[in-house]
Amino acid sequence: MAHCAHIPAFVLHQVTCQFATGDTLFGPLNLSLESSLCGLVGRNGVGKTCLLRLLAGLDSPADGHIERAASIAWVAQQPNVTPEMTLAALLGYAPIFDALSRLEQGQMLAADFDLLDGHWDLPDHLSLAFREAALPPFSADRPVFSLSGGERMKALLCGAFVSGADYLLLDEPTNHLD
Repeated sequence: MAHCAHIPAFVLHQVTCQFATGDTLFGPLNLSLESSLCGLVGRNGVGKTCLLRLLAGLDSPADGHIERAASIAWVAQQPNVTPEMTLAALLGYAPIFDALSRLEQGQMLAADFDLLDGHWDLPDHLSLAFREAALPPFSADRPVFSLSGGERMKALLCGAFVSGADYLLLDEPTNHLD
C-alpha cells in the first residue's frame, strides 16, 4: 500500500517578528501547520495578527523564512475601506469584474482571458453566497459604505469562501458581525 507524503500548508523556519523600533514581538519560531482547521488564541498584543500577516505573505519576517504550499484567502480584522470603494474592490475582485465588463462591452483584452480563467462564474458564486449570508443582493459596483460594518465583514467572508483558496486566514472575523 502506497503512502502519500502529507505536505504542510505552512512551515516557519526560525521566524522572528519585530516592531519598527527593533523590539522583538516573538521568535525565533519554528512551526508546521497542516491543512486542517486551526485556531490561534492568545492575549492581546502577543502577535496573533502579526503571525497571520506573515503567513498570508503580507509582511516579511525580521528573520527566518516561511514556506507556503497552499493558496491563501485573507480577511483582516480592520479592512482598509475608502468612501469611493466598491464591493468588488473590497473583496479583491475588481480586476475580474473589470474584465467581465470589458467582455460585455466587446472590448476584451488578450490578458483578460488569463484573468478570467476559473472566474467566469464568480458573479453567480458571490450572488449565492450573499443570499445564503442574508446580505443585500451582490452587485460589484455597490458602494462599500452602503453596507454596515457587520455586512462588510460578512461580504469579506463570502469573498474568501468563494475564492477557492486552500487556506483561509481570518483575523477575528466575528468582531464586527451585526
